[in-house]
Amino acid sequence: MGEKHIFHNIRVFLDAHMRRLRINRKYKDRLFCALFGEDKEALLQLYNALHGTAYTDPDRLTVVTLDNIIYMKMVNDLAFVIAGVLNLYEHQSTYNPNMPLRFLLYIAEEYDRMVHRQDVDIYGSGLVMLPTPQCVVFYNGSRETEDEELLRLSDSFQNKDIPADLELTVHLRNINLGHNVALMDQCHKLWEYASLVGRVNENLADGMSREAAVEEAVVYCLEQGILTDFLKDNRSGVLGMLRLLTEYDEKEHMRRIKRDARKEGEKLGEAKGELRRSREVIFDFLDNLGEIPGDIRERIDMQEDADILKKWYMAAPKAENFDAFREEMQALAEGRKR
Repeated sequence: MGEKHIFHNIRVFLDAHMRRLRINRKYKDRLFCALFGEDKEALLQLYNALHGTAYTDPDRLTVVTLDNIIYMKMVNDLAFVIAGVLNLYEHQSTYNPNMPLRFLLYIAEEYDRMVHRQDVDIYGSGLVMLPTPQCVVFYNGSRETEDEELLRLSDSFQNKDIPADLELTVHLRNINLGHNVALMDQCHKLWEYASLVGRVNENLADGMSREAAVEEAVVYCLEQGILTDFLKDNRSGVLGMLRLLTEYDEKEHMRRIKRDARKEGEKLGEAKGELRRSREVIFDFLDNLGEIPGDIRERIDMQEDADILKKWYMAAPKAENFDAFREEMQALAEGRKR
């Protein structure tokens, strides 16, 4: 019982760390999301550039991004519907082969929300129509990739000997400067974003501190007319986002998580050891009264409050019989004086 409780607490601790990790990692995506998620014209331009379309009315685009207010576990970067297509865009500065699985979960959440909003019956005889999903990752990390790569959910399936009944394809687009030139020619803001991040990375490679690299990149872009209005209106926020983007070290962060989890586990183990020793003392005293009744033994084993156990082992040597000790246990647990 004790070991299970320790592992449960460690798992809860790790889950909390991973939630913080997900939250922290979203900061590095905020600049991309701020540029495109808060500007429907820019988002429409990006869609047109990707698909070779020529839509001009941003109001045709309906944003359906899952936010972190209602959907705590399911938060995507950008999602919108246009012309019967559900577009899910993610920005990544760390290469992640599990993006198809993540998109699968996002799509399921999006469809579930749509079904409930439309109040349709998925168990009825009529076919429920859904927008066609398109999944894109905009990648600007340090790992070398082609201009476009396809990531498939089936790559993660364990048994390759049988045909899978499910597939999901993600289009990874490298948006570092020098990649996807045609795409950036058609979406100027994407090129501007790549130029800003690229300038920061060049400064870091030249040995600048992170703060100096970010400051210089912003000044450079303002002088060159790159993202001018956006940077003027959001300069302090952009500086913060870019610092987080360049400061994030995934390996170091995971090392710290494991270290903190180990320390937390050690603390939990020490606390459990104290509880175990308290129980052993109580049982030693009660053995003098005869065979310990099952209900008393179980209650002592289940008690996780160190203060109550301490009161019980102080009372155990004074007990005249098990009935008296049983009443004393109850009184002490309830805080009643005897």
